[in-house]
Amino acid sequence: MDTVTIAILLFNNTNTTCSQPLLWTQTVIDNIKPQLYACIIALIVHLIFWLQIIFCSSLRKKSLLWIYSYLITDILLLIRFLFSYIVHITFTECEPSRAWILFTCYFEAVLDNYLNITEVYILLALNICRYVQIVYNRNVYQVHMKLLILTKFCIALIPLIIFIVEFLFGWAQIKERIRDSCDVFYTNIYIQVFNIIFGYALPMFLNVLVIYAGIRHVNLTSTLRRTQHHVSAREKYHHSLVIQFLCFYLIWGGLWS
Repeated sequence: MDTVTIAILLFNNTNTTCSQPLLWTQTVIDNIKPQLYACIIALIVHLIFWLQIIFCSSLRKKSLLWIYSYLITDILLLIRFLFSYIVHITFTECEPSRAWILFTCYFEAVLDNYLNITEVYILLALNICRYVQIVYNRNVYQVHMKLLILTKFCIALIPLIIFIVEFLFGWAQIKERIRDSCDVFYTNIYIQVFNIIFGYALPMFLNVLVIYAGIRHVNLTSTLRRTQHHVSAREKYHHSLVIQFLCFYLIWGGLWS
Protein backbone atom coordinates (compact mmCIF):
# COMPACT_ATOMS: atom_id res chain seq x y z
CA MET A 1 0.00 0.00 0.00
CA ASP A 2 1.58 3.28 -1.17
CA THR A 3 1.25 5.76 1.69
CA VAL A 4 4.22 7.96 0.90
CA THR A 5 3.52 11.51 -0.19
CA ILE A 6 6.27 12.75 -2.49
CA ALA A 7 6.39 16.37 -3.56
CA ILE A 8 8.65 17.11 -6.51
CA LEU A 9 10.86 20.16 -6.45
CA LEU A 10 12.13 21.16 -9.86
CA PHE A 11 15.29 23.07 -10.59
CA ASN A 12 15.09 24.58 -14.04
CA ASN A 13 17.84 25.79 -16.29
CA THR A 14 18.17 26.06 -20.06
CA ASN A 15 18.91 22.39 -20.65
CA THR A 16 17.84 20.16 -17.75
CA THR A 17 15.29 19.62 -15.03
CA CYS A 18 16.53 17.67 -12.00
CA SER A 19 14.79 17.42 -8.65
CA GLN A 20 17.22 15.19 -6.67
CA PRO A 21 14.44 14.52 -4.10
CA LEU A 22 16.60 12.39 -1.79
CA LEU A 23 19.53 14.81 -1.57
CA TRP A 24 19.57 16.89 1.60
CA THR A 25 20.01 20.65 1.38
CA GLN A 26 23.13 22.16 2.93
CA THR A 27 21.02 23.64 5.73
CA VAL A 28 19.71 20.20 6.69
CA ILE A 29 23.22 18.74 6.57
CA ASP A 30 24.54 21.50 8.84
CA ASN A 31 21.70 20.96 11.30
CA ILE A 32 22.27 17.21 11.38
CA LYS A 33 26.05 17.37 11.95
CA PRO A 34 25.84 17.46 15.79
CA GLN A 35 23.91 14.18 15.62
CA LEU A 36 26.56 12.77 13.30
CA TYR A 37 29.33 13.65 15.77
CA ALA A 38 27.31 12.11 18.62
CA CYS A 39 26.84 8.93 16.58
CA ILE A 40 30.57 8.68 15.88
CA ILE A 41 31.32 9.02 19.60
CA ALA A 42 28.64 6.42 20.37
CA LEU A 43 30.17 4.00 17.86
CA ILE A 44 33.56 4.35 19.55
CA VAL A 45 31.99 3.69 22.96
CA HIS A 46 30.19 0.65 21.56
CA LEU A 47 33.42 -0.67 20.08
CA ILE A 48 35.20 -0.36 23.42
CA PHE A 49 32.35 -2.09 25.25
CA TRP A 50 32.05 -5.02 22.83
CA LEU A 51 35.82 -5.52 22.86
CA GLN A 52 35.60 -5.79 26.63
CA ILE A 53 32.89 -8.43 26.28
CA ILE A 54 35.06 -10.40 23.85
CA PHE A 55 38.14 -10.37 26.07
CA CYS A 56 36.48 -10.35 29.51
CA SER A 57 34.46 -13.49 30.25
CA SER A 58 33.00 -12.01 33.47
CA LEU A 59 30.83 -9.70 31.34
CA ARG A 60 29.22 -12.60 29.51
CA LYS A 61 26.45 -13.51 31.93
CA LYS A 62 22.67 -13.82 31.99
CA SER A 63 22.17 -10.86 34.31
CA LEU A 64 23.26 -8.56 31.47
CA LEU A 65 20.50 -9.79 29.16
CA TRP A 66 18.66 -6.47 29.05
CA ILE A 67 21.86 -4.44 28.83
CA TYR A 68 22.90 -6.46 25.77
CA SER A 69 19.42 -6.08 24.26
CA TYR A 70 19.51 -2.33 24.80
CA LEU A 71 22.98 -1.97 23.29
CA ILE A 72 22.07 -4.05 20.25
CA THR A 73 19.01 -1.87 19.70
CA ASP A 74 21.19 1.21 20.10
CA ILE A 75 23.59 -0.11 17.46
CA LEU A 76 20.67 -0.59 15.07
CA LEU A 77 19.64 3.03 15.69
CA LEU A 78 23.15 4.18 14.85
CA ILE A 79 23.15 2.09 11.67
CA ARG A 80 19.79 3.58 10.70
CA PHE A 81 21.07 7.12 11.17
CA LEU A 82 24.33 6.51 9.28
CA PHE A 83 22.47 4.80 6.43
CA SER A 84 20.10 7.76 6.10
CA TYR A 85 22.94 10.24 6.33
CA ILE A 86 24.99 8.53 3.62
CA VAL A 87 21.99 8.17 1.30
CA HIS A 88 20.87 11.78 1.71
CA ILE A 89 24.30 13.32 1.09
CA THR A 90 25.36 11.10 -1.82
CA PHE A 91 22.23 10.18 -3.77
CA THR A 92 22.09 12.71 -6.60
CA GLU A 93 19.87 10.81 -9.02
CA CYS A 94 17.21 13.07 -10.53
CA GLU A 95 14.42 10.50 -10.63
CA PRO A 96 15.08 7.66 -8.17
CA SER A 97 12.87 4.59 -8.46
CA ARG A 98 9.66 4.49 -6.48
CA ALA A 99 10.79 1.32 -4.70
CA TRP A 100 14.01 2.97 -3.51
CA ILE A 101 12.16 6.04 -2.22
CA LEU A 102 9.67 3.84 -0.36
CA PHE A 103 12.42 1.73 1.16
CA THR A 104 14.43 4.76 2.26
CA CYS A 105 11.42 6.50 3.80
CA TYR A 106 10.13 3.48 5.69
CA PHE A 107 13.63 2.56 6.82
CA GLU A 108 14.48 5.94 8.30
CA ALA A 109 11.06 6.95 9.67
CA VAL A 110 9.37 3.76 10.86
CA LEU A 111 12.52 1.99 12.03
CA ASP A 112 13.54 5.00 14.10
CA ASN A 113 10.20 5.06 15.95
CA TYR A 114 10.15 1.28 16.36
CA LEU A 115 13.65 1.07 17.83
CA ASN A 116 13.07 3.98 20.20
CA ILE A 117 9.93 2.31 21.54
CA THR A 118 11.68 -1.04 22.03
CA GLU A 119 14.55 0.69 23.81
CA VAL A 120 12.34 2.34 26.41
CA TYR A 121 10.51 -0.94 27.10
CA ILE A 122 13.82 -2.78 27.40
CA LEU A 123 14.80 -0.26 30.06
CA LEU A 124 11.48 -0.88 31.79
CA ALA A 125 12.14 -4.64 31.81
CA LEU A 126 15.62 -4.02 33.23
CA ASN A 127 14.13 -1.79 35.92
CA ILE A 128 11.54 -4.37 36.91
CA CYS A 129 14.16 -7.14 37.11
CA ARG A 130 16.34 -5.03 39.37
CA TYR A 131 13.36 -4.11 41.51
CA VAL A 132 12.53 -7.80 42.02
CA GLN A 133 16.17 -8.48 42.80
CA ILE A 134 16.30 -5.70 45.39
CA VAL A 135 12.91 -6.14 47.07
CA TYR A 136 12.51 -9.92 46.93
CA ASN A 137 16.21 -10.88 46.78
CA ARG A 138 15.48 -13.15 43.82
CA ASN A 139 17.75 -13.71 40.83
CA VAL A 140 15.17 -13.53 38.06
CA TYR A 141 17.80 -14.36 35.44
CA GLN A 142 18.10 -17.85 36.90
CA VAL A 143 14.57 -18.45 38.17
CA HIS A 144 12.52 -16.91 35.35
CA MET A 145 14.77 -17.05 32.28
CA LYS A 146 12.04 -18.47 30.01
CA LEU A 147 9.67 -15.69 31.06
CA LEU A 148 12.35 -13.09 30.31
CA ILE A 149 12.93 -14.52 26.84
CA LEU A 150 9.17 -14.43 26.19
CA THR A 151 9.07 -10.82 27.43
CA LYS A 152 11.94 -9.90 25.13
CA PHE A 153 10.09 -11.47 22.20
CA CYS A 154 6.92 -9.53 23.04
CA ILE A 155 8.83 -6.24 23.33
CA ALA A 156 10.15 -6.78 19.81
CA LEU A 157 6.90 -8.05 18.29
CA ILE A 158 4.08 -5.93 19.75
CA PRO A 159 5.30 -2.49 18.50
CA LEU A 160 5.91 -4.03 15.07
CA ILE A 161 2.36 -5.39 14.91
CA ILE A 162 0.97 -2.00 15.98
CA PHE A 163 2.89 -0.21 13.21
CA ILE A 164 1.76 -2.74 10.58
CA VAL A 165 -1.90 -2.41 11.60
CA GLU A 166 -1.73 1.40 11.60
CA PHE A 167 -0.24 1.54 8.11
CA LEU A 168 -2.59 -1.11 6.70
CA PHE A 169 -5.65 0.80 7.91
CA GLY A 170 -4.24 4.16 6.78
CA TRP A 171 -4.08 5.57 10.32
CA ALA A 172 -0.38 6.27 9.85
CA GLN A 173 1.43 7.44 6.73
CA ILE A 174 4.92 8.36 5.64
CA LYS A 175 5.50 11.88 4.40
CA GLU A 176 8.56 12.80 2.37
CA ARG A 177 9.77 16.35 2.81
CA ILE A 178 11.58 17.65 -0.23
CA ARG A 179 15.32 17.19 0.26
CA ASP A 180 14.74 16.45 3.94
CA SER A 181 14.09 13.43 6.16
CA CYS A 182 10.96 11.31 5.94
CA ASP A 183 8.60 11.31 8.90
CA VAL A 184 5.53 9.47 10.21
CA PHE A 185 2.29 11.39 10.56
CA TYR A 186 -1.11 10.20 11.77
CA THR A 187 -4.44 10.74 10.05
CA ASN A 188 -6.40 9.90 13.20
CA ILE A 189 -6.01 11.99 16.37
CA TYR A 190 -6.95 9.03 18.58
CA ILE A 191 -4.21 6.90 17.04
CA GLN A 192 -1.75 9.74 17.56
CA VAL A 193 -2.70 9.99 21.24
CA PHE A 194 -2.47 6.20 21.58
CA ASN A 195 1.05 6.19 20.10
CA ILE A 196 2.19 8.97 22.40
CA ILE A 197 0.87 7.09 25.43
CA PHE A 198 2.06 3.63 24.36
CA GLY A 199 5.41 4.67 22.93
CA TYR A 200 6.54 7.31 25.41
CA ALA A 201 4.28 8.42 28.26
CA LEU A 202 3.36 4.98 29.65
CA PRO A 203 6.84 3.38 29.65
CA MET A 204 8.45 6.55 30.97
CA PHE A 205 5.90 6.79 33.78
CA LEU A 206 6.34 3.10 34.67
CA ASN A 207 10.13 3.46 34.62
CA VAL A 208 10.00 6.39 37.02
CA LEU A 209 7.49 4.54 39.22
CA VAL A 210 9.63 1.39 39.46
CA ILE A 211 12.79 3.41 40.15
CA TYR A 212 10.99 5.36 42.87
CA ALA A 213 9.67 2.14 44.44
CA GLY A 214 13.18 0.66 44.47
CA ILE A 215 14.71 3.78 46.02
CA ARG A 216 11.94 3.96 48.62
CA HIS A 217 12.44 0.30 49.60
CA VAL A 218 16.20 0.74 49.95
CA ASN A 219 15.78 3.91 52.04
CA LEU A 220 13.21 2.30 54.35
CA THR A 221 15.36 -0.79 54.81
CA SER A 222 18.49 1.27 55.44
CA THR A 223 16.69 3.42 58.02
CA LEU A 224 15.41 0.33 59.82
CA ARG A 225 18.83 -1.30 59.84
CA ARG A 226 20.52 1.85 61.11
CA THR A 227 18.19 1.92 64.10
CA GLN A 228 19.35 -1.63 64.77
CA HIS A 229 23.00 -0.60 64.18
CA HIS A 230 23.38 -3.17 61.45
CA VAL A 231 23.64 -2.83 57.68
CA SER A 232 24.15 -6.06 55.75
CA ALA A 233 26.36 -6.47 52.70
CA ARG A 234 23.27 -7.33 50.66
CA GLU A 235 21.64 -4.00 51.52
CA LYS A 236 24.80 -2.11 50.61
CA TYR A 237 24.79 -3.94 47.28
CA HIS A 238 21.13 -3.09 46.68
CA HIS A 239 21.82 0.55 47.51
CA SER A 240 24.67 0.64 44.99
CA LEU A 241 22.41 -0.97 42.36
CA VAL A 242 19.81 1.76 42.79
CA ILE A 243 22.37 4.57 42.61
CA GLN A 244 24.14 3.10 39.57
CA PHE A 245 20.95 2.61 37.63
CA LEU A 246 19.55 5.99 38.64
CA CYS A 247 22.69 7.69 37.29
CA PHE A 248 22.47 5.64 34.09
CA TYR A 249 18.79 6.45 33.65
CA LEU A 250 19.31 10.18 34.18
CA ILE A 251 22.06 10.21 31.54
CA TRP A 252 19.92 8.16 29.15
CA GLY A 253 16.89 10.38 29.73
CA GLY A 254 18.90 13.51 28.95
CA LEU A 255 20.33 12.06 25.74
CA TRP A 256 17.03 10.52 24.65
CA SER A 257 15.05 13.73 25.18
